[in-house]
Amino acid sequence: MAAVIQILGLHAHWLKRYGVDPQEDVSTAVEKLNAKAPHLAALLREIALVALQQEEAQFLSRPLSLAQPRRLGVPVAPLRSSEHVVAAEEFL
Repeated sequence: MAAVIQILGLHAHWLKRYGVDPQEDVSTAVEKLNAKAPHLAALLREIALVALQQEEAQFLSRPLSLAQPRRLGVPVAPLRSSEHVVAAEEFL
């Protein structure tokens, strides 16, 4: 899971007073906060969930790349079925 500072930004440093390091992952921070400040644990959990959902939505909204594969910037022509066998035998 993401680090607390990735989720809260600079605001993560406010959680130091509750024993949470800004570089810790969110799940560890939530465990620590449950003991001392359960209201902040619930808030951090919700913020992390929303951030994860936004990241997932952003990932899924990207168009798929149907471009041909490239090797060193040069387009690679697709192999025909007979060439697959020859190319595979060269590596054996």
